[in-house]
Amino acid sequence: MRVRIGLAASATLLLVACGSSDEPPPHAAREVPWPAPQRALPASEQLASDLVMAPIGRDQRGCVVYQLESQSRPAMQSVFYRTHGGDFSTIEEEAACT
Repeated sequence: MRVRIGLAASATLLLVACGSSDEPPPHAAREVPWPAPQRALPASEQLASDLVMAPIGRDQRGCVVYQLESQSRPAMQSVFYRTHGGDFSTIEEEAACT
């Protein structure tokens, strides 16, 4: 009988101690400050028969970042931005972010 009372008292104390915290349990879902969802990237653009300007992502401002790709020859490994005139530039300030 004493064992049952002791177990019941221990269980009650354990439940009260665990349930009194205002913090969620460690496994509870928390809000994570993820970046805002990104918009889809535009399609690659054919510049020549074997030269493509391919979008590779967006920068911190949301501007689309491009890179030259070629299957047959080395291409310039630099980041490009689309300008307001529709051309491509390596100068970030000329980017036409939309």
